[in-house]
Amino acid sequence: MKKNKKIFIVIIIFSNLLLLISCKNSNNHIKSYDYFEVLKSFKPEFVNHFPRTEKKSHMELIENGEYDATKLLLQKKLSINSFERLYDSIRNITSETYMADDTCLFVVNMFTTKINYTKERKASKEELKILDKKCLLNKKPVANFWGLYDDANTRCKLPEDFELFILDAKNGIFWDEKYLTDGQYMPDKWQHGYSKGIAMNKKSLEVIYWFVIW
Repeated sequence: MKKNKKIFIVIIIFSNLLLLISCKNSNNHIKSYDYFEVLKSFKPEFVNHFPRTEKKSHMELIENGEYDATKLLLQKKLSINSFERLYDSIRNITSETYMADDTCLFVVNMFTTKINYTKERKASKEELKILDKKCLLNKKPVANFWGLYDDANTRCKLPEDFELFILDAKNGIFWDEKYLTDGQYMPDKWQHGYSKGIAMNKKSLEVIYWFVIW
């Protein structure tokens, strides 16, 4: 993949525990930022689905020189009552819903993995064929959740029990171009764009809020 100057953000929170997912071999400049300050750095319409109840949470911001789209993830485990309330409410406002094990799931930068994340590489011919599948034509993109689950074999790198609720996804340029990818491993219609939503797992009561822009 072509190397671009951009910002890459990952937040993972289990209850009140904050963890950073990054590559051990990365030489990026890492800074700590307040959770709410990071949300303020994005347009409200991009991140208004993220909870505003996190107390004194901080995150790590890795700046420049990464090989993935700019991405914001918040992962939490809820009580069964909180999970059910969120699940019922989100189903009423979602624009699209997919299962993580969908074999034709449209994933942003789908060839990026924990292994090749910081490596300059080219997609294989077999990988590129995926971008031409007709089943992708009417799908909306979801985030690539690489790094969260080492044993996940789905296209989006989440366990197969996750449901992905897309709240909004649009193609086009919505951010400073110097922070965007070159779009070479995306379908022509979606070379640039953004996606936001919530992934939910009924079995584990896990919730992952996402926003990705490329």
